[in-house]
Formats: sequence, C-alpha cells, structure tokens
Amino acid sequence: MSPLLIDFAGWLAKKWAGDFHHSYQVTASVHWTWYRKNFDRTTWACTSLSDALHKYSWAGKDYEENKKHLDTYAAALQSSLRLGANAQAEACCIDIMDWGNVRTRSTREWLATLGKSGELCERLSGAIAALKAGETSRFNSPEDLLMNSGTTKIYSLGDSSDALIIYDGRVGAALGYLAAQFLTQRGEEELPEEFGFMWGQSRLTKQGHHHRNPSVGPYKFRALGVGNYRNGQHADMVVRGSKLIDNLSQQTGVTPREWEAALFMVGYELPGS
Repeated sequence: MSPLLIDFAGWLAKKWAGDFHHSYQVTASVHWTWYRKNFDRTTWACTSLSDALHKYSWAGKDYEENKKHLDTYAAALQSSLRLGANAQAEACCIDIMDWGNVRTRSTREWLATLGKSGELCERLSGAIAALKAGETSRFNSPEDLLMNSGTTKIYSLGDSSDALIIYDGRVGAALGYLAAQFLTQRGEEELPEEFGFMWGQSRLTKQGHHHRNPSVGPYKFRALGVGNYRNGQHADMVVRGSKLIDNLSQQTGVTPREWEAALFMVGYELPGS
C-alpha cells in the first residue's frame, strides 16, 4: 500500500473503538427485524465501527447468527472445491447467493452451465487464485471469470485462507465515505487513484434508492457495474479492499469478516439523501 493509504489505515483503525458517528432511518424490511426488536425501531445509529458491528442486522438476524450460516457455507464450499464435487459446489453457491439476497439470473445460469460441464470447481478455484495473486485482468472476460455482487461472496467464502473480503456496494460506499473524511482532514485537493473505492447503487424501494454515493467536493467515486471492464474493476476492488482490511485486522486484532460487516452496516445509507 502507498504511504497515504497506510496513513488512512492507521486513521481508520482508531475509528474501531470510537470517534465515529453515523445514523440513518431503517425500513420495515425483514433484514431489520433483529435490529428493530433490540434497538430503536426507526433509526440505526453507531458511535464507533465496533458499535456498527454490534448493531449488524441482516436476514432478520444479528452478526453471530449470520456468521454461523457463513461458516457452514464456507466449510461446505471449500470441501466441494477440494473434492472437485461440481454439483455440491453449485448447491453451495446457490445457498450463498440466497443468503445474500442476490437475484442475478445470469450468475445462476453461469454457475449452472459450469456445473453441468464439470468445470465449476476448477473455475471457482481459478478465480480465487487470480484474486489472491492480484491478476484481476482475467475478470475482464466474464464468460471466463465472473465478478459481481454474487460471486464476490462465493469467492470470499471459498477461500480457505480468509484473504478475500466480500466487496459489495455497501462496503464500497462505506470505504469511500470514510476515505473522503480522511482526505478532507488531510487537505488533499483531489482523489488519489488508490483511494478510488467503488460503490454500488441500492435496489429501488418505495422511498427511492438509498443514498450510497460517497462523492463529495473534489472526491468523485465511481459506481460498480458501470462502463467497460466492469468485472475487472470489481475484482480490483476486492483485491484493494482485502489488502486494506488485512492491514486493519493486523493492527486491531479484529477479524476481516468483522471489519467487512461493520462497513456493510455503515454503507447502507450515507448523508446527503
């Protein structure tokens, strides 16, 4: 990482224990069931990134309950990849996408095609290896190695070394939001290339889209899934985000999955909506 990015990691590590306040309105979605039952029913708020993790809510459950599911999926998928069990691997991938509420039909078709041809385990293992090696240009051919909101979860859970994070639109939004705060405090006049964390648009709700674009002033962050080589760009974000969170994990003793979960909660809604 660049010296400036290392400084950002040090700044961000301090936000784990405190000095970070963020809030937004929650909805009636099932994903907020656990939070509404245990905290304020209408407003999500945190006072630190560790507090954001404490208030994690997804699929109606807290972080620990979700982690149990992810650990089960990870163990099953990793076993399938070791054994070359394509049908089992495909079933694991579908379970992971269902957990993540990913509805992308093209991804399911990609998995089914490779499962039927007996190439799925080899392809998934190749994608994981490419990400860990930083060979993201391979993802510019999505028929070869696919990267999107569904497969980032699959690759992360399929990696037995836990080196790859789930980089989705919410995690990217949170990283961009925090990066903009850091750069503003530093007086940086433009967005350094290595800080170009990409964010993802929310699904359309009755209230419209949730505001997840962290762009402010001179800091313009690009959206995932837009333009040429979007799969390769998303893969770049997985690599960049994974390196940053690994550094944070080493500094704080907090696991990468916990950092990822805290950022996921922050990125649900940003100021300015």
